[in-house]
Amino acid sequence: MDEGSSPEGALPAKYQKLAYEYSKLRAQAQVLKKAISEEQSRNAELKDALKDKEQGVRKLEQEVESLNFCNQQLTKRVGFLQEELEGDRSKKDKKKKAAAPSPVHQGVIDAELQSRIEENEKLHLQVSSAEFEHRRTVERLEEELEQARRAVNAREGQLSQTLSLQEETISRLTQERARLELKLKSCEKELKDVSLRNEMSEAELRDVKQNLGTRLRAATRTIEQTVLFKDSGDGRACGLDVPVTTGAQESGVRALLCQLAELLP
Repeated sequence: MDEGSSPEGALPAKYQKLAYEYSKLRAQAQVLKKAISEEQSRNAELKDALKDKEQGVRKLEQEVESLNFCNQQLTKRVGFLQEELEGDRSKKDKKKKAAAPSPVHQGVIDAELQSRIEENEKLHLQVSSAEFEHRRTVERLEEELEQARRAVNAREGQLSQTLSLQEETISRLTQERARLELKLKSCEKELKDVSLRNEMSEAELRDVKQNLGTRLRAATRTIEQTVLFKDSGDGRACGLDVPVTTGAQESGVRALLCQLAELLP
């Protein structure tokens, strides 16, 4: 009886502690779930930003390709003009050798030659300027792309580390929850066993009380009916009409009274 009452008194405290730990774990799980959701949202935003950067880089690369194409066309044009200039000079030399040109014709040739030279210089300047702008654009794009890659790598590293820590925490909390659930089941089983023992003890106590009451009533009737009153000091009492009992009956009554005294608390 004493062994069953001690765990029963400690069970409410165990349940309160388990309930507190379980509610704390649930709150931590909700916080972690929210943190993971926010981190995934930030990661999605970062991926979108990286996608926009890549689209911008591709657009700038297309512009660079267009500039390269223009540079190639300008280079071809300059080469063509240089060939024409060389051809004009060659023709001019041949004409000088053949016959001296008229002043008017010579002026036209000189003006055309000067125009070709100025156009050639202008094209050279355009090509140089285009090449310079092309180099600056390429360097700027490469720097922006490298910065974006470094930012993405750093962000992915932080995200990977955060997810790893969160997975470890979730795993630890899952194991702790499983352990607490097993502990709770064990406590529930212990409570059922204690309740069953208490019910059995109460039933046994009721049976004992009922049995003792029955035996006590029987013993009382036996005592009232069979116990002989003997008075050795006064012989007149022996002449009274009192039932006579044997020594065996008296011994049986004494034994019954001793048993009742032992059974009663």
